[in-house]
Order: sequence, then C-alpha cells, then structure tokens
Amino acid sequence: MLGERYQWNVKDKTAYAILEVIKEMKLRKIKILNVNIEKSTVRKCLIEKGEIIPPLVSITGLGAKAAEKIEEERKIKPFSNQHEFSDRCRINKTVLDLLRKLKCFGDLPESDMYSLGF
Repeated sequence: MLGERYQWNVKDKTAYAILEVIKEMKLRKIKILNVNIEKSTVRKCLIEKGEIIPPLVSITGLGAKAAEKIEEERKIKPFSNQHEFSDRCRINKTVLDLLRKLKCFGDLPESDMYSLGF
C-alpha cells in the first residue's frame, strides 16, 4: 500500500481527500462548473441547477482580499468587459490571464471595442 512506503504530509493528505471527493462526485454524476466571475462567492460553493460553482478563492493566485473586491464591485455594478473588471478589481495581468485560461468570464467580452472586420 502507498501509505506504507510514503510519508504523507498535510498538503498531500489534503490533495488526496479532495481527489476522493471529486471521484465520488463523478460517480454520482455531480457536475462541477468553472469559477464564474459574475456568480461565484468569495468562499462558498454555489449550487445551480444541481451543478456546483466553486468559490473565487479556489483559484490559485487569487487571494481572499481580491475575491472580496470582486464580490464588492459586482454588487455595485455588473462588469461590462474583462478590462473594466481588471481595472475595478485591481487584478494584475498574471491573474487576469489565468482567469481567461480557466474560462471564468463566461460570455463577458474582453473589451467594449468592436471589430469592423477590415
């Protein structure tokens, strides 16, 4: 058994527990959606139509303060585009690129500029 040959540290035990939960969710056909800039809360998962939306802090590199700022700004006014989101929430380019890669913006356009196709 792996436990006999390997000394588990706290990080490994946590990761293993998470993987066990994910495996169980897949067996039960519970779907996990992407983090959503317009819906995700700071720390709690949301359940929408039987599917789970993870919290903002589940993104590595996005701390609690940044997540709180996103939630705060979202309550003031919906984001019109990703650039406005970045400016209002003071998100750096590295995190912005990660959010794009993880498809956290849904249909939110990158900017309000329209291409005329020239």
